[in-house]
Amino acid sequence: MNIICIGLPKTGTTSLHNALKYLGYTSVHFANDPVTVDQLRRGDYRLKVLEEHDAISDIPVPVIFPQLDTAFPGAKFIETHRPVESWIRSQQDAPFNSAPPKPGHPRDFYRAMIYGVTCFNEERFRYIHAEHTRRVEHYFAERPQDLLTMDLTKGHGWAELCAFLGKPEPAIPFPRKNVKPKNPAA
Repeated sequence: MNIICIGLPKTGTTSLHNALKYLGYTSVHFANDPVTVDQLRRGDYRLKVLEEHDAISDIPVPVIFPQLDTAFPGAKFIETHRPVESWIRSQQDAPFNSAPPKPGHPRDFYRAMIYGVTCFNEERFRYIHAEHTRRVEHYFAERPQDLLTMDLTKGHGWAELCAFLGKPEPAIPFPRKNVKPKNPAA
C-alpha cells in the first residue's frame, strides 16, 4: 500500500514525513530527483520513486494526486491542512519564497505546477489554498475512507494517523518539524 501525502507545502508535510518514517515506512519528501522530474515533465505518473518507497509528500504531490490515485490503486491519502492565515504567514517567512528559483531547476518547474507562479504572490497563494481544499474535498467526497485530513495546528498527530493506517500509537511525541515559536505580540 502506498501512502500519498497531498498537503500543500508548509502545512506539516515534513512532520508527517518524519512520523511515517518512525512508523517504519520508507518515505520521500520533496521528490526532486532527476528521474521523478523527468517522469513528470513527460506526464508519466507511475512514479518510480513510489514503486521504491511506501510514501511521498510535499511538492509536486498536491497537484497530481488524482493521477497518482489512478497510477497507484489502493493508496491511502493524507492531506495535511493548515488555516489560511497561518499558512500565508509561514509561506511569507519561508526562505525558499524569498527569491524565484533558477529557471529550469526542479523547484521552478514544481512551483509553476502547483502555484502557477514561481515566487510568492499572496493573492495567488490564497487562491491555491482555497482551490486545493475544494479539490481534495470534492475528489474524496465519495471515498472518505481513503482520505485522512490532519491539521497539526489543532493538535492532530499519532491518534489520527495510526488509526487511519491501522498502526499502534508510539509512546513518543508526534514529530513537529519546522515549527516557529509563537510571537506573544502577534
